[in-house]
Amino acid sequence: MIRSIQSHIRGSGQDMGPKVAENRDGDFAKTLKRFIADVDTQLKRADNMMNEFAVGKRADLQNVMIETQKADLSLRLLLRIRNKLVEAYQEIMRMQV
Repeated sequence: MIRSIQSHIRGSGQDMGPKVAENRDGDFAKTLKRFIADVDTQLKRADNMMNEFAVGKRADLQNVMIETQKADLSLRLLLRIRNKLVEAYQEIMRMQV
C-alpha cells in the first residue's frame, strides 16, 4: 500500500517535501561562516546608523529603527542556530560507542 502511494507520488512529478535551498558550495562550515559575516555586517551597519543619528547626520529615525530590528532578528537567529549546534554536539557526546 505505502509503496504504491510512493510510486504514485514519484510518478506524478510533484515534490511533496519541503523546499530546501541547495547549498552550492556543499560545505556547511562555509555557509555558516558567510551567515556570521552577514550578521556582523548588519550589526555594524545598524550601529553606524545609530551613531550618525545621535550626532545629527541622519534625520530618519524610522530607517535607523528598521535596521536595528533587522540586526537584532539576525543576531537572535544566529544565537538559536548556535544553541542548536551545541545541543547536537552534546547529544553526540552522550552517545554510547
